[in-house]
Amino acid sequence: MNFLTNLEENIEGKTFLIRLDLNVPILEFGKIENFSRIEKSLESLNFLQGKKAKIIIISHIGKNGEQNFSEVSKYFQEKFQDKFFFDEKTFDDFSEKKIGELKEKIFKKNGGDILLLDNLRASELELKNDSVFAEKISSLADFYVNDAFSVSHRIHSSVSSLPIFFQKEKSYAGILFKKEYKNLKKALEEENKKILILGGSKIKTKFPLLKKAVENFDYIFLGGAILNDYLKSQNFEVGKSRCSENNFSTDFLKKSGKIILPEKLIVEDGDGEKKVRKINEVLPDDKIFDNDFGKKGKDFSKFIFFWNGPLGVYEKGYSEGSLNLFKNLEEKNKIILGGGNSVSMFEKFELLDKFDFVSTAGGAMLYFLEKKTLPGIEALEY
Repeated sequence: MNFLTNLEENIEGKTFLIRLDLNVPILEFGKIENFSRIEKSLESLNFLQGKKAKIIIISHIGKNGEQNFSEVSKYFQEKFQDKFFFDEKTFDDFSEKKIGELKEKIFKKNGGDILLLDNLRASELELKNDSVFAEKISSLADFYVNDAFSVSHRIHSSVSSLPIFFQKEKSYAGILFKKEYKNLKKALEEENKKILILGGSKIKTKFPLLKKAVENFDYIFLGGAILNDYLKSQNFEVGKSRCSENNFSTDFLKKSGKIILPEKLIVEDGDGEKKVRKINEVLPDDKIFDNDFGKKGKDFSKFIFFWNGPLGVYEKGYSEGSLNLFKNLEEKNKIILGGGNSVSMFEKFELLDKFDFVSTAGGAMLYFLEKKTLPGIEALEY
């Protein structure tokens, strides 16, 4: 895999197509809630600007293609001033005419100029990993850079197909991508015992990861709605807590002997009052909102922790369990954090600098922990 930082040739005036993850949370009134993903992408952009390359940014925002980059473009405009340009509704109708217009725009740009193309997902072909769509995009540039590790578990056109239309020596992993890859790979290869902290929801979609985690990790801390599903499948009372609709077996997790359960559950009872329950004391009208592991009996010092997902419903103020666990672990352990909600929560409490590494990836980090590779990595190595 080629890394952008190793690029030494003269690229002045050459055009680089760089895939970023600009899928930032937008508040109801249209403002960006968190700029961290954008800010972390700046290093690769500054590197290419310093070499006077022309830069085309491609990315997505939202799931269904209905959002646009109007707010994101304001950030870049303020940052790069007259070196930045925005092309609205790029992929609403990505015709030959549109491609010709873009090529003309790019031809007129100077070295160091940045052109942001609008939401990739405005075209359904992005999600379909359409090779013809990818080939059309590739015609805009001389080089390709993937600096979106956080979406590189997706088999989408801009991640999996696009690099194929560039010679291998003209496809690169960006600076942020390299940091993500190197740090996660190094942590996985260390001899220290490893623990996975897995919060969030939808345990069934995480079965492949959990089955692999049972093999690769010494212990697994379960939290969030995933814990609710586990408890329910093990015939514990979970009241009216958020759970998956389908029934399934988690016996493989129990039999592994590696599952660590919290000491306390923080619930709201039928009257909406906050209560603390033991796992076997939840009532039929309770809703579980947080999990508190307390100070476990086992000695968990000198472990490497991979943390993905809050333990509680943090957007409703239930962060206590996550904060308590972090405080109990941080001094004697290496902790790697990933997942948008996890990062947002710990950033809110100004704790991100306390982690050994903070990944921009959530699903991609979990995929990498399971497979030790990503579709986006394989495409760069094609």
